[in-house]
Amino acid sequence: MGNREGGEGPQGEYKLKAQEAKPGKVERAPEGWLNNNELSKKLNTRFKAILRIAKTYQVIHPEWFQEYRDNKNKTLTFYSPELVEAISEKVEEEKLPAPADWLTTKRLLREAGALGGTVEKIIERHKPLHPEWFRFFNKQEYAHPDLVALVNKGLESQQQKAPKGWQFDEQLIVLLNLPKRTINLLAERYRATHPEWFRNYVGDDGKLHEHYHPQLVSAVQNDCKTPFEKSPPGWMNKNQLSKPFSNATGSVIERIVRPHRTTKPEWFKNFLDGTNKITEFFHPDLISLIKREIANRVEAPEGWMTNGALATEEKVSFSVVTRIAKSYRENHPEWFKVFLDKKRENSEHYHPDLITLIKAELQKFEFPPEGWMVSFELGRLFKVNYSAIQRRANVYRESHPEWYKQFRDKSKRVMLE
Repeated sequence: MGNREGGEGPQGEYKLKAQEAKPGKVERAPEGWLNNNELSKKLNTRFKAILRIAKTYQVIHPEWFQEYRDNKNKTLTFYSPELVEAISEKVEEEKLPAPADWLTTKRLLREAGALGGTVEKIIERHKPLHPEWFRFFNKQEYAHPDLVALVNKGLESQQQKAPKGWQFDEQLIVLLNLPKRTINLLAERYRATHPEWFRNYVGDDGKLHEHYHPQLVSAVQNDCKTPFEKSPPGWMNKNQLSKPFSNATGSVIERIVRPHRTTKPEWFKNFLDGTNKITEFFHPDLISLIKREIANRVEAPEGWMTNGALATEEKVSFSVVTRIAKSYRENHPEWFKVFLDKKRENSEHYHPDLITLIKAELQKFEFPPEGWMVSFELGRLFKVNYSAIQRRANVYRESHPEWYKQFRDKSKRVMLE
C-alpha cells in the first residue's frame, strides 16, 4: 500500500497531526502502537478508510496520536493501543449492512437536487457535533434518521431568502474592507449571548450562508471603529503560556480551559499579539488556574502503570483491563491516581498491587465453550449492527449475569463477552 503519510495528492485531506514531538528526541514506537500503514495491512482495509476512522477520535482523544520512528527511522504518526482497538471494532462494524431507516449521504445530496449545496453544508456543520449520526456500511457513508429529518426540515426552511438587513461575511468583507477572519472573530463574540443573531439563509448568489442579524452587523461595524489593542498586563495567549512549561502543550492547555469557556466567557478575549495578529488571550485568573493545574502534573512512581501500558504488555484488550480494575476501585481508591504518562499527559495510573491482581485475573481466562459468541460474530450471523446486538444483550445483563463471561478468542486475546 505504500507509505502515504505526509505526501501530496488526494490523501492530503485525511492527514492527521500527532502531538508534537521534541526535535531530536523522537523515540521508537512502544509495543502495541501502530502507524496507519501497519494497521491498514493488519486489518486488510484501505489506507484512507483507516485514516477516516482515526480522524473521528482526534479531537476527543489527542493523546491517542503520537509521533514515533518506524523501522526505517522515519517519523510517522502512530496510533495508541486504545485507538487501534477502537478502529478495529469500527472496521468490523462497517462490514455489516446498514439499518433500513438510514440513508446514504450521496442519496440525500442527490434528492436535494439544486439545493445539494445546502444539504452539504448541513451535513458538514453537524459532523463534529454529532459524529454518531454518520456511519459507514459496505464502504458507503450513511446518515442517521435524525439527520435525515433535520435535512428535510432544513430544506424547507433554508429555501428562504435572507430578510432585509441580514448579511453574510462575504458581503461584510466588501462593506467594511476587512479580512474574513477579523469579521468572523468580531461576530463570534456575540454568539453565546445572542444566538438568534445567527441564521442560515439563501444569499443573493443562490447559495446557503450563515447570515448575521442587522443588530449584529451594526455591532461588528461599531467594533471595527475601536481598533484591537495590545493585551492588558497579566493576560497571556496559549503560545506564551506553554513556553515556560515543558509539560504543557497547546492541547493540554486547551483541555484545562475548555470547561470555563461557557461558565466564564469574560476570561477569553481577543487582542493583538506581538505580530499584530488578532489572537485569543486568557484572563489572569484563568492563567493562575492553568498554572495550578500544570503544577499538579507529577511523574508516576516506579511500578505504576496506565491502563494502555498494561494492556499492551499483557496483549489484552484495553476494555478488559478496565473492567477488572473497576472491581477494585470502590474498596481501594488509593490504587488509582493521576500521573504523567510517557506522552507527558495526565493519565490515570494503577498501583503495583492492583497491577499484580489484574495480571493474576488475566491468567484465568480460557477459550470459550462451544456455542458462546462475541457481539461481532452475532452481528455477522444475523446481519445486523454490532451496537444493536449489544443494546439487545444488555437487557438481560442484570437478570442473567451468568450469560456474560470473558474468554480468549482464536488469536489468544482476552475479549469481552
